[in-house]
Amino acid sequence: MYSSCFVRVGAAVLLFAPAFFVSNALAQDEIKIVATDGGGGDTFGSSVAIDGDWMIVGAPFDDDRALLAGSAYIFRRQGEAWVQEAKITAVDASQFDFFGVSVSISGNAAIVGAYMDDGGQSTGAAYIFRRNGSNWVQEARLTVDDAFPGQRFGTSVSIDGDRAIVGTDPSIAGALPGAASSTRIGYALSEQSLVVIEIYNALGKKIRTLTNSGQDAGWHSVTWDGRNDRDAPASSGLYFYVVRAGGSRAARSIVLLH
Repeated sequence: MYSSCFVRVGAAVLLFAPAFFVSNALAQDEIKIVATDGGGGDTFGSSVAIDGDWMIVGAPFDDDRALLAGSAYIFRRQGEAWVQEAKITAVDASQFDFFGVSVSISGNAAIVGAYMDDGGQSTGAAYIFRRNGSNWVQEARLTVDDAFPGQRFGTSVSIDGDRAIVGTDPSIAGALPGAASSTRIGYALSEQSLVVIEIYNALGKKIRTLTNSGQDAGWHSVTWDGRNDRDAPASSGLYFYVVRAGGSRAARSIVLLH
């Protein structure tokens, strides 16, 4: 069985720009919001929520704690400006958690989804943070008793006062209808770049480097044949491929079946 996946990478692609714009109704213009430590591949702005003078922004591709562990940023409105007050990460952050894929804030409480969390099983988790002075402290890690691999608990989150709701979406976890024994990865470069494409297993261990070379602008593709760097067949299961080009990065999950 064979599947194809396409991603777009490069400095000109908006998806990977480390900023986004928020409307200022009073000034009738737009304010650019950036993270103080933002990187081009963090996907800052993938999720956003506002409650009054508080705003939370997800950056699920942030690598500060671990590869694609993710983070979220909390901003507070001061006059017509939005000032970063905190950067939050999970206490137990690990590779491929995608913490920040969903966010919500309500007064002094915030919730952040990490839908690939839990030891490579992608059961997912959500984290509650509460403001203590100028600090935002992790108060709880939410999971479900009947979790199953690929459930992606934390795909969506919402909080209102002392109540929170968390959604799941196993249909996007690389379910069997999209599984394959080989995968063709297509990608577009907006400029000449050094391209590195690597395959990781569900535990975050790199098992294969597909390419590490300079390439011209335009469309390219590479095929993963389901083997590791020792040319041995990888076990059936959940894997990730990470595409790096210049300062940009993209990642997707795939299911391998033999």
